[in-house]
Amino acid sequence: MPTLYLINPDCSCPQYYGAEVVAEHTGTRLAAIADLAITTVAALARPYFEVRLADEGIAHADLSLRPDWVGLTGKVSQVPRMLELARHYRAHGSKVIMGGPFASMSPETVRPYCDVLIQGEMEEIGPELFRALAQGHPKSSYLGTRPGLELSPLPAWDLYPNAYGLVGSLQTSRGCPFECEFCDVIQYLGRKQRFKPVENVLAELDLLYRCGYRRVLLCDDNFTVNRGRAKELVSALADWNAVRPAGRVSFMTQGSIDVARDDELLRLMAEAGLNQIFVGVETPHQASLKETKKVQNVGLDLHERLQRIVAHGITVEAGCVVGFDSDPAEIFDIQRDFWMGSCVPNVKVSNLVALESTPLYARVQREGRLLDPSLVASSPWTANIQPLHHSRGEFEDRVRTLCDQLYEPEAFGDRLEQFASVVGQSYQPLQARPSQGPISEALKAWMRTFSKLRTLEPKLWKRTEDLVVRYPRSSSSLAMQLVQFMQQRAILRDNPTVLAVS
Repeated sequence: MPTLYLINPDCSCPQYYGAEVVAEHTGTRLAAIADLAITTVAALARPYFEVRLADEGIAHADLSLRPDWVGLTGKVSQVPRMLELARHYRAHGSKVIMGGPFASMSPETVRPYCDVLIQGEMEEIGPELFRALAQGHPKSSYLGTRPGLELSPLPAWDLYPNAYGLVGSLQTSRGCPFECEFCDVIQYLGRKQRFKPVENVLAELDLLYRCGYRRVLLCDDNFTVNRGRAKELVSALADWNAVRPAGRVSFMTQGSIDVARDDELLRLMAEAGLNQIFVGVETPHQASLKETKKVQNVGLDLHERLQRIVAHGITVEAGCVVGFDSDPAEIFDIQRDFWMGSCVPNVKVSNLVALESTPLYARVQREGRLLDPSLVASSPWTANIQPLHHSRGEFEDRVRTLCDQLYEPEAFGDRLEQFASVVGQSYQPLQARPSQGPISEALKAWMRTFSKLRTLEPKLWKRTEDLVVRYPRSSSSLAMQLVQFMQQRAILRDNPTVLAVS
């Protein structure tokens, strides 16, 4: 049987949702989120191939292997490593397939580095593709469809190094109905949401549970926007969770701030164990929201909406973007003051990026303001748009400085206190128990990292201990926030500014 080596390449710089800080303090490389892409593709390919997997968040690909085919996927931050791996394996006789988000949206960039290019989703074209690969006569390119998610197979988690995955991953829908100018999701997956049957979701959860995962990311593009479907699913998750023989699972996802309009949905989410959500707030500046067509955030009291979510026991991690043309000169002060007045401790600060195939990319290209697209993979705050009102270097320095200010320990502690005062009053469902199964090594490493904070930031540690005494229901949520704080501080240290964090 021919051989296929599927690789999730390393990122070019530390990521907000990374686990570099765990590796730094324990010597153990972990995947913060177990990779769903290579495990799903493996399930499609294994009738035709002997399949091996490599997630470079855990361990680098084996460069000594000489498989018949190498499959590479990834997003923009993984492109440098993706191309490096492609060059290596082709030079040593393997043929290379490339697919995934970046290859689908920027095909001309990767075309010279692969033998077969796949754009779009694979479920419907998978049998044709892998049969042709195995028989040695594939086409040079394949265009995927937008399939019904009932066709998506059970991922091949048995091939994945689950002992080193902190959070399992499962996708219950694809697509988003909104049309934010900077977002490539709707170009890649469409505005019409497609949903995986509930029974299929539960079957995947059963598999993740058997693999030892007790925390799972529902990695939908927008889990909450179809509230009727979301209520149906979280009700099923609650029933599933209630009868787990070895402890409950907790869930995290991403959605829109308009979920705060629906107290019933928020209550059902909390009861199901869904206790963390990423929300793209982006900016409190109304003109910038309108510019980027983020209409779902316009005209809202954003602080009140965030507090309403947290009050149900659901931690919010939020996106903050600067660099919109409508941003005023004082936008950095506006953003700092807005987040310091919020109950959101962890904020993902980023510069506005024009991803290929988005409306934003087309617009700035017409305006002659598009810079080298490869720049966006070089650091967490680098963009590829020439700002209207600053030099690019000055603007990127100010973005990093904003992040420094928000993650200065005293400032972070202030937001942590606001968070604890809200979440600590809420109903808290039973928390997930650590697994005794395959991922126990990863969980132990995670806890060793957390314990380092006592010596690294004694004042913040003492402040957190006091919060736990005052708000005992918030203890597990506070622990999660502190580890994310440590990851962000590691990113800041590796990408210093004039306000460098020690």
